[in-house]
Amino acid sequence: MNNDEYCRFMFGRVMDYLKNNKVMEAGMSFASDCNKRDIDLGFLGMFLFKQTDENELIKLVCGYHFMPDDLKKYYDNPEKAFIDYQSKDEDESKDESKDEDESKDEDEPEPKDSDKGI
Repeated sequence: MNNDEYCRFMFGRVMDYLKNNKVMEAGMSFASDCNKRDIDLGFLGMFLFKQTDENELIKLVCGYHFMPDDLKKYYDNPEKAFIDYQSKDEDESKDESKDEDESKDEDEPEPKDSDKGI
């Protein structure tokens, strides 16, 4: 996983926590993920643990220089992160249900004529 992919992974975890109203856990998760990659958050890192406002946490996370441009855009519009990640979750759940339907079709053999009552 390259750095941009890992940043998107970290941000996705932050958004998962925020959707469940767990702001402090979101900040701690981001700090923990950065620590695993030896990413120095500097003195602003301590604000991650004390943040109680969702929008401010998103701005704080997206303001780091190592975040990819597609995530930095949420610094100026943190509300858009919720909209984008909500629609992303809906798309993923559609894909998962489609995969489940396809796997059911593959797992179930066609009934024989004798099974159909013919």
